[in-house]
Amino acid sequence: MSYASAQRFKTHSNVNADNPGRDNYVAQNTAAFERDLTPEASWQLVNSGAAVLVDIRTPEERKTFGYVEESARVPWLTGSNKIRNPRFFLELSKVVDKQQQVILLCQTGKRSADAVLGALKAGYTQAYGVQGGIEGARHLPWLKTA
Repeated sequence: MSYASAQRFKTHSNVNADNPGRDNYVAQNTAAFERDLTPEASWQLVNSGAAVLVDIRTPEERKTFGYVEESARVPWLTGSNKIRNPRFFLELSKVVDKQQQVILLCQTGKRSADAVLGALKAGYTQAYGVQGGIEGARHLPWLKTA
């Protein structure tokens, strides 16, 4: 399944209806949020083998909130100060080629939007985020609790 066919599953309603505080963030990061897939479309792409799912959350978040068993783990933030992982793209290159579809998953979708923008600038031509992050995907069969 390609990104184009996954768009059938994408909701075209106001994605900010449940989180109005996100409006300013969305306005600043429109290019990234336009690359968000619904949790259902993301699951279908990963389940079919058409995309690689990369969990960019911290190990603590994975332990506390659950994880997707099939996901690779490359943290976007690192250390006790939660600074951007300077080795993120090096580590990402070890799990996915720049031409492959890669879906970046964080807790709420905000960090993955930043990571998607960074990935696009780094040459990943098919980088996408999960709308709402893991919080928006809790109903899918891929989530495992720690």
